Amino acid sequence: MTDTCNGAQKLRRVLVDRIDGARDLDCMNHLRNVWIRGMEKSLSKYLNQMLRSSLDDIDSTLRVTTSISAVIRAIDKEFSLSANYPKGHGELFLEWIRENYPGVLLLHVERASGSRQDLCTEGCMAIFMNYEYYVEFLDQMLRKRDANEKASILQQNLFVILTSVEMLALSRLLMSIIHLSISMPVRFLAGKSHQFAKHGWSAADMSRVIDTLHSKLNDIHKNPSLILNENFMMNIFQQYRNELPPFEEYWQLIYHKKQMKVVSRTDGTSVVHYKRIRRRLFHPTKKADKQTT
Repeated sequence: MTDTCNGAQKLRRVLVDRIDGARDLDCMNHLRNVWIRGMEKSLSKYLNQMLRSSLDDIDSTLRVTTSISAVIRAIDKEFSLSANYPKGHGELFLEWIRENYPGVLLLHVERASGSRQDLCTEGCMAIFMNYEYYVEFLDQMLRKRDANEKASILQQNLFVILTSVEMLALSRLLMSIIHLSISMPVRFLAGKSHQFAKHGWSAADMSRVIDTLHSKLNDIHKNPSLILNENFMMNIFQQYRNELPPFEEYWQLIYHKKQMKVVSRTDGTSVVHYKRIRRRLFHPTKKADKQTT
């Protein structure tokens, strides 16, 4: 089993030819990342064409882009609590949240270093769940600077992007929803297949998962509104949850048991955060969220 780079594929073919009984398999987790990266490239290209006139009107020094991975990296620089970027304001933002919105669920900014191809889906959840706080904080920071102080290019960049309905729609509809309904389940199955022998499952059964996904994506292609249908999207792999008890246990853990602490100065209140994320993605109540539909 290898990824899809030429060198690894060549070595795999050589080994299969020389070793009796050897099987030729692609790494499904790597393929998942390849699919996601291809999706991001296509969507960025589409938005570039759709927003061309608006992008041309924006000062090029602000480096505004439709690449969601670039946006996530910018958010990581500005809002990450690890303060890896000296010009960022992660610690100040956390204090601001505690002062103005105590008890709010603030998703962690996804670690954006390296070349993770699934960054564009996993990191989008923080964008969609936190954007209203990001925008308000950035607005205050850009307004209160001294008259002779230059405005932060990073903050201006993020303010422009996070006030774009189209970019918020991208983070909600085609990234966060895809992450919950497709990326996370495929990642679990690809990473755990070797443990499911007693259930009559092996890495070769991932081909069935791909066939199922291909069929469901064809349904979405014919009827794009299905991506907003919680029952359809969150049950794409229902047959494998029925077939594999550990997969069903994982599903129940994520959406009914796994918890995350809210931002608070005094207590350690926790909430089932994935359940909240799922509800907001599929059943938006805020005006700004509804505009992304």
